[in-house]
Amino acid sequence: MWLEIRSFGPRWWTCTRSTRSEQIRILVAISDLAIKKNDFTSAINMLNSVPTESSLYTHAVVAKADIYLKHRHDKQAFAQCYLELVQAKKSAATYVLLGEAYMRIQAPESAIDAFESALRYNPKDSRLAEKIGKALVSTHDYMKAQDYYENALRNMPDNIGLRYDMAKLFTKLQNYDRAAKTLKKVLGGLDDQDEGKDALESVTNQDLKTLTQDVETLLLLVEVYKGSGDLDMMKETLLRARAIQKLVMDMARGQGESKSSQAKIGSKICYALAKVAEDENDDAAAIEFYQEALDSSPRG
Repeated sequence: MWLEIRSFGPRWWTCTRSTRSEQIRILVAISDLAIKKNDFTSAINMLNSVPTESSLYTHAVVAKADIYLKHRHDKQAFAQCYLELVQAKKSAATYVLLGEAYMRIQAPESAIDAFESALRYNPKDSRLAEKIGKALVSTHDYMKAQDYYENALRNMPDNIGLRYDMAKLFTKLQNYDRAAKTLKKVLGGLDDQDEGKDALESVTNQDLKTLTQDVETLLLLVEVYKGSGDLDMMKETLLRARAIQKLVMDMARGQGESKSSQAKIGSKICYALAKVAEDENDDAAAIEFYQEALDSSPRG
């Protein structure tokens, strides 16, 4: 073993609390170095010595679990680390970590149990509800997932994330009518607008996050109309998305990476509109949209 850890034996508990905390931080730092040098046995031994009372205990457990999964390919030991974490510190946060760990090793049924335990600590946590729904979809028990979304939305009717995820499920099931109705509820009055210009006027007072979400919802609605064969509504929805995305790009100006990612979305929308124009044999419109797609593409 390349590192000595004898200085952290039983006697170190006789130190003052502040000294113990500092020693634990040093211990964790040394374990991180051991991991970088592929000395996983030493790292695990050191991480095992971090007491549950330490503020770094969760960090130690996560680091140890990653060693088991990434370097020893031991899924059972990986999951056991998180089970021990929950036993040591029962909370919504630790149950969420356990659920996410189960999802990493493709054990969605166990993940659902963990997320539901977390939800009992905080029944109004919309993010947890979304995690449960996605885990259910990953089990391919689509009817159970649909029932869950419907029941969850009765308790959280304003949860846009849940509605969006339910619409994705309906789209996967090719239930395009229900997918479209669900997405229209997410969009609110926006979907009642007939032209891209009107759509833009209706959202000028919304914040960047809401506008970005509207575009994401509209693009899923495009896929719904494409699946159902309603090409007129597909084109109309793309035009709405384009109008709002232009506003998003203006608002994101100067925000670096955010601007670049939004430019990619704008280019993607224009490219889709160019393809629609080609299908309609409107070469002039296709060229215009292709040029706009190029102009919208992030530079560099």
